[in-house]
Amino acid sequence: LVLIPLCQYSFHINYGVNEPYSFFEYYTKIYFGIGGIPDGYVIAPFPGSLGAFPELGSNWLWYVENLIAYSILYWAIRKIIRGKSIKKIQNNIGFLHISAFGVVIALLSLLAKNINAPVWISFNNIFSFETARIPFYAGFLIMGIFAYRGYWLERVRSRDGYLCLGIGTVMAATWLVSAILMPELLAAIYSVLWVYETLMAVFLVWGCIVLFREKCNATSQLFTKASQSTFAVYVIHFPIVGILQHAFDGHLIQSLNLRNFIVCVLAVLISFSIANLLRKTPLGILFGESNAMRKQADKENDSFMESA
Repeated sequence: LVLIPLCQYSFHINYGVNEPYSFFEYYTKIYFGIGGIPDGYVIAPFPGSLGAFPELGSNWLWYVENLIAYSILYWAIRKIIRGKSIKKIQNNIGFLHISAFGVVIALLSLLAKNINAPVWISFNNIFSFETARIPFYAGFLIMGIFAYRGYWLERVRSRDGYLCLGIGTVMAATWLVSAILMPELLAAIYSVLWVYETLMAVFLVWGCIVLFREKCNATSQLFTKASQSTFAVYVIHFPIVGILQHAFDGHLIQSLNLRNFIVCVLAVLISFSIANLLRKTPLGILFGESNAMRKQADKENDSFMESA
């Protein structure tokens, strides 16, 4: 209700096709849609949307909205099964388990893509879900719950993890190279995109888990602070990127790719710096859990994982 309307208002002022409004007029008439579509107003694309009215809910925080919805669902399930235990899965997680999960989610995503349903499902124009992505995100949520509570991250076999990493890397490289040099292959990938990107994501996720577990299982004060600031970075990076992109408009650097690279590097450094400062203010409670909350979560997890 604060950052998003400010960013979108700035976009309308600098790049929009409509007559400029005052921020109060934009906030009430365009963002919340009070009074309906104004006479002569053109619904045009803006960052985070292909064009929508009202603009509430049409922004990059749709992913946070999804996390909130899934968190509420998870909380409800935890309440229902409180006091009950689940049996640990004793077998190690291997390549076949990971592949089977990827195939199931890919097929469900493909099915969701081809059913006769709206592209986006919205509840009161706030909680917005991309229909074809629901199996993908819900599947990864379920996998994450079982992986955390079943200690799969520690028990996935190294050789299987590296196999997943190799397959996922080849798939990603093929996609990138085809986009530059092989348009026919790119067209073939896009014809099965929902299956291709789902399998690639599953393999890369598990491959990177093993890679970092085996080769990068260390930390430092810098990385610890950065990891604690990731949610704050997600929230604040959008206006920072927008400001930097606007600052580089018309700059002497002609290469778009080079400008984007510079913007990305600066945005990462600035976002993490500001996020770390924010966490030290009273606003920090909005961007991270306290040690007490972490200890309580670990205590509940240990109790929940007792063998049946």
